[in-house]
Amino acid sequence: MADRRWASTGKRQIIVGVIGQLKDFFCLECHRAKTLGGLLTRLAAKVAAYTCAQPIKDSLGRPLRHLEDLLVWLIAHQSSQGKAHHSNE
Repeated sequence: MADRRWASTGKRQIIVGVIGQLKDFFCLECHRAKTLGGLLTRLAAKVAAYTCAQPIKDSLGRPLRHLEDLLVWLIAHQSSQGKAHHSNE
């Protein structure tokens, strides 16, 4: 009875969808970990990086869910600072 209520409210579909999105976002299909401990370590590192990037992206006014944009911005910003540093020498 409880299983039918759970499925009929759509909560199960939402949870399955979220798990699928997380699996895709954190590339859990191709993690290459040899042990469960290795998998958990890699997943913890990815979650930590994602969490640390959120305030940075928010302060830059960039979309929160697009980490690739942040990496491109950081690389471009570092290279432009490097050029300015070398031109001052």
